[in-house]
Amino acid sequence: ILLSAPWLIQRTHWAFAGTLSGVGLLCSMGPYITISSEHWLFPSPLYPLFNSAVGHYCHFPVRFLYVSVLGAAVLMPIILQNFEARCSKRIWFLAIACLIEPILIHGLPFRLGHTPVQHPSIYEQAPSGFAVLDLVPRLTDVHLLEPLRVKNKICTYQVMHKRTLINECLGKHPTGPFEEHLREELLLTNIQRMWQEPLMGLGIGAVVLHADLWPPSKRSEVVGHLTNNLGEPIDRVEGGEHLLLWRLPITTENINIPMTMELLGVDEHSEE
Repeated sequence: ILLSAPWLIQRTHWAFAGTLSGVGLLCSMGPYITISSEHWLFPSPLYPLFNSAVGHYCHFPVRFLYVSVLGAAVLMPIILQNFEARCSKRIWFLAIACLIEPILIHGLPFRLGHTPVQHPSIYEQAPSGFAVLDLVPRLTDVHLLEPLRVKNKICTYQVMHKRTLINECLGKHPTGPFEEHLREELLLTNIQRMWQEPLMGLGIGAVVLHADLWPPSKRSEVVGHLTNNLGEPIDRVEGGEHLLLWRLPITTENINIPMTMELLGVDEHSEE
């Protein structure tokens, strides 16, 4: 129906909506249209902006499909109105097409499959009812794609293992300010502090290190530092992912968040 727009309605009516829909569709594909990971065909309208300060806010170009759908929503009633005016006796063909498209082309009634979400079973070793701190390195990416991918994976695991996360799941930033502060303090080897009591004071029952994300040299240093503070970890490789979990001997009597925040030099009422 959309492709018939230029022949059915006046140019002044469809040009703007058609352009809006087409540009939105091209932008939704990212900065350029590719045929493989090594070769790209041509840049999209988003390309000049993608590496600029404005492009920093285009983390998910697929959202431009909303613009494309808006243009299509403007075009559709205009096209149907012209169909009805010119071919009123055949308009019922469109009703059949509206059923064929979702039922046969997209197979809507047959999409009954279920995709299970797998999570590493090592999380089951974390004490139930207490928080988990997932440790990842500070990942650098101008568009935050890789840090957000890691964050989303950690938050997906939480849906299954049901432990509270210190890591921040909402928002478009990879980490929250308190999570960053805690990670930086915990991994500073020059700070002589035993971390078991402060972590339990915050209600954290386990620390999970995502070992594959660290460079080998830094990984050994981090694992050694955490082992000296928290004891020997549970070490597993599941689904191609190397995880180490330190289980803390926590009870509800250990939790004292205000005092622990003060000990760490953090104002719990601060917006930061």
